[in-house]
Amino acid sequence: MPIARMPDRALWTLPAEFNIYQVAQLKLELQDALAHDMPLDCNLAAVEDIDTAGVQLLLAARAACSGRALGFRLTAHAPASLEALQVLGLDPATLDDAWPTTDASAPPDATAAAVKQEAA
Repeated sequence: MPIARMPDRALWTLPAEFNIYQVAQLKLELQDALAHDMPLDCNLAAVEDIDTAGVQLLLAARAACSGRALGFRLTAHAPASLEALQVLGLDPATLDDAWPTTDASAPPDATAAAVKQEAA
């Protein structure tokens, strides 16, 4: 899916199949989003199949955002995305970078809070 550009961020809605067969195309979408130097919000709600190639692309996206001092966060985790991250020993709640915002009324990421509560 193409990346939507909001006024303050890019929204990357990942497809149901987020695996080695789609990573090459999704990497091109990611590169396009990063060219605009905006914080990146990755919506994982539709993900049904994710493998290590998909997780690696998420980590590459996080590293690219961090290297450019841009915000990065994972939102709306599907059960498959949570399971894949946990199997690999990654805590979804700690993958989010600080989220810069100029809007004090912007809602917090409910997904990260829910994951943190489950871990407690």
